[in-house]
Amino acid sequence: MICRFLPLLLLFAHQANSQPVLISEYLPAPSTHDQEFIELILKGSSNVSTGDVTVRDRSPRWSHVDPAYELVPGDTLLLFRYIEKVPETFSPTIKIATLSPWPILNNTGDSLVVQVSALDSDRTGYSSAPAGRSIERKSDVIPGYIESNWAPSRDPAGSTPGRRNSVYEVDTTAPRVLGAELSLNNQLWIWMSEALPRNQSVRLQLHQNQGPSFSMTVQSMGGHSLTSLEVPDRMWTDVSVSSTRDYAGYESEPSTVEIARAPVRGEVTINEVLYHDKTGGVPEFIELFVASDHSISLRELSLSTNQTLFSLVPQDTTLLAPSGAAVLLSAGNMDAAVDQAAISFAREAKNPHLEHLTSPSAILTAIIPSLRIPNRESTIRLHVQSDTLDAMSINEVCFSPRF
Repeated sequence: MICRFLPLLLLFAHQANSQPVLISEYLPAPSTHDQEFIELILKGSSNVSTGDVTVRDRSPRWSHVDPAYELVPGDTLLLFRYIEKVPETFSPTIKIATLSPWPILNNTGDSLVVQVSALDSDRTGYSSAPAGRSIERKSDVIPGYIESNWAPSRDPAGSTPGRRNSVYEVDTTAPRVLGAELSLNNQLWIWMSEALPRNQSVRLQLHQNQGPSFSMTVQSMGGHSLTSLEVPDRMWTDVSVSSTRDYAGYESEPSTVEIARAPVRGEVTINEVLYHDKTGGVPEFIELFVASDHSISLRELSLSTNQTLFSLVPQDTTLLAPSGAAVLLSAGNMDAAVDQAAISFAREAKNPHLEHLTSPSAILTAIIPSLRIPNRESTIRLHVQSDTLDAMSINEVCFSPRF
């Protein structure tokens, strides 16, 4: 099972507004036949004049809605950069306007803030913009500043202005504990299946095979993770988590999960490397095999190829690998690599001389955008801080070799 999670990306002090105007969708990087737009929806119980609505990006300058409208609860307000170029295909119930001046949305990342009567109503942000696709909100219940509440549009047209968002979700389930990990500096992380509201108190109890347990209470920061301060340095094996409640009000049952740790030498090995595949079918990748008898955390692992050092997992995410898992590291789309690895494992498991390549308990992937495997003499090393866990040296690389 892939356990890749995104906690809270933007830590804004969110001041609630009794007349919330929510950001529903926006298009930062339009195609040649589109233009930038921002879609707002009035979710409050009272009418709002757009004369009281202001919008800004990361700059301190506020923009005003032009022309002015009276919004009633449930109304959609579409803001286009060039109002004169808007096609006449929208329902008459949808309000069309622009912002003066228009807050140009940067393709390389920006933020959006909406205020009503000088009070924050909603805000969000993004680190990059998919070309020709809008960024849509998944849920009206979850705050806009939760990054996982947004996703690129899946609509064939690339966006859904004035229509139901293609990524819209209705939450009908309680949150689940997906995993736990203990960092090298004894900081405990609990990863949830969905974001939890801010300032929710959660009770934790750590257990060990021999010796007393340890209890603590942590506060949710509004994201997918619960983070503790430093815990006592013990060989903790698992953690019990009290019930939690999500933004929709669903409450989970208490649960206990294994605590994953950073691996030591012998627990993770470099298992296979595909160099410079010219066929175009499978991206070059490095495969790791988890040989430990327990789950491990890849948070603090790094990989080096000659003089270049790569982090396996960005610091705002994590990857928990169960015993016997294979982990594929690549800079590209991993679907083809996962298919190839499954075929490879199935074939090699039948060979008694390849007992170290037994069928994995799971095939996980980690995308490292800048990863480049040198197609010349090189040494690949796997590290945890200054310790080298494994190394592979290659003297000559042929066409699409697999080792």
